Amino acid sequence: MDGCSIVILAFKPHKAQEFLSQKLVKRALAGKSRLGHVKIIDSEAFNAASMLAGSLMALLSVGFDGLLDGSVKEGLKRADAMELAAQAMLGMAEMFRTGVQPADFRDSVSSPGGSTITGLITVESAGVRGAFARGMIDGTETLREQ
Repeated sequence: MDGCSIVILAFKPHKAQEFLSQKLVKRALAGKSRLGHVKIIDSEAFNAASMLAGSLMALLSVGFDGLLDGSVKEGLKRADAMELAAQAMLGMAEMFRTGVQPADFRDSVSSPGGSTITGLITVESAGVRGAFARGMIDGTETLREQ
């Protein structure tokens, strides 16, 4: 997992603190190699950022596991399905990291009448997008209450 970590720094700069905040940002970014990737956000978004960065992999693992189960049902060995899916996830993560938007990606790989759009319609009709959004919202609310 080397190079995959992220550190979230949150602060709400005021005019009197602006210079100090800039120094803090420079120090944090200078330590990038030791800390991992550093993301600086407004303090009001800290709980949401913490939930996303801290829980994203756990939430996505539910869907990932379902894809593995379906692959096994359709004849793939679980180890082979895991290898294929993990490699595809690495490629997807790299695309998103470089700015490709999820909807644009889905559009680019969905052909008319094809298997991808069929699978997407099945997943969407089950309310998966809303369930993930609700998971983020509920988790963030829990963080606010702590």
